[in-house]
Amino acid sequence: MLLSPAKMKTIDWLSQVREVTHPLSQARPYWVRTFQIGDKKAKPGPPLPPEQHPYCEFNMLLQGSGQQFIGPERFARKAGDLMILGPGIPHYGLAKAGPLRTITVFFLPTLLFELGPEADGRRVLSRFTSSTPASRRLIRPPAALSRNMASYFAGMLLEFEKPKPGSELRFRALLGMALTELLRWEAKQRPQPQITTGVYDWAMIERVLSFMQLHYKEQIYVQDIAKFAGLSQGRLQSTFRRAMGMSCMQYLRSYRITHACALLCLPGARVTEVAMEVGFETLSHFNLSFRKFCECSPSEYIRRRGRTLRAS
Repeated sequence: MLLSPAKMKTIDWLSQVREVTHPLSQARPYWVRTFQIGDKKAKPGPPLPPEQHPYCEFNMLLQGSGQQFIGPERFARKAGDLMILGPGIPHYGLAKAGPLRTITVFFLPTLLFELGPEADGRRVLSRFTSSTPASRRLIRPPAALSRNMASYFAGMLLEFEKPKPGSELRFRALLGMALTELLRWEAKQRPQPQITTGVYDWAMIERVLSFMQLHYKEQIYVQDIAKFAGLSQGRLQSTFRRAMGMSCMQYLRSYRITHACALLCLPGARVTEVAMEVGFETLSHFNLSFRKFCECSPSEYIRRRGRTLRAS
């Protein structure tokens, strides 16, 4: 159980971080979550669960205020603030005053490669995944930009929750517009932003991601990925971890699990068949990995999904 905000030291929560995943897949490489507390002034807490994800996160606090923890650092947040996180970055928040409402967009890193020309995709992705101070992951834009961002986030939530013909195109357009406006504003504020884009071979990272997406159903290992990339295993692992915040095998497992989540939602899904379909060699390894990422067994995931559908 989490300690109360008054008793908790800055880094106590790091021992309670859990991996949280959502049913993203290459077919639908994004997920939107909204969080809301009360209609009246909220007392401090309860804390939002400490978590990290195997993909990127773009968050906006629309109402209320609170405290945000990113790694070992703590920051104050208020309405209008944005947060940018790459894969594997632990974070969590405390509500301070309500009503509090946030909208969070999760997406696979590969989505950004599809937003525009190759160089733009890498440049935007580096804003999420590059080594950068935690203070640069929280952004307080001016009022006009904040209003635009709120409109973009509301639009993405609507297209996600109430899809219509063309919703995916509109969602991607809104995400692209939000990121474009934000990065152009940042460029004016910081003509030479301190983002370590030069240490990564983004062309290699993109090739590796594409290779894993194409072959995730097969039995592939680090040596196979390294051979494809033309690198030693050590060089591959260190480069991939610096760029993506996790090892390439961690990314591959998370990618497989996100596909498994989508398959388990289909009528008549069988756990063993799904495990083999997404590239796991044994059912036990699949069950262990699934529980680590989703905090429940595949069978329980199916039951929960069934209850959700019946209630909707």
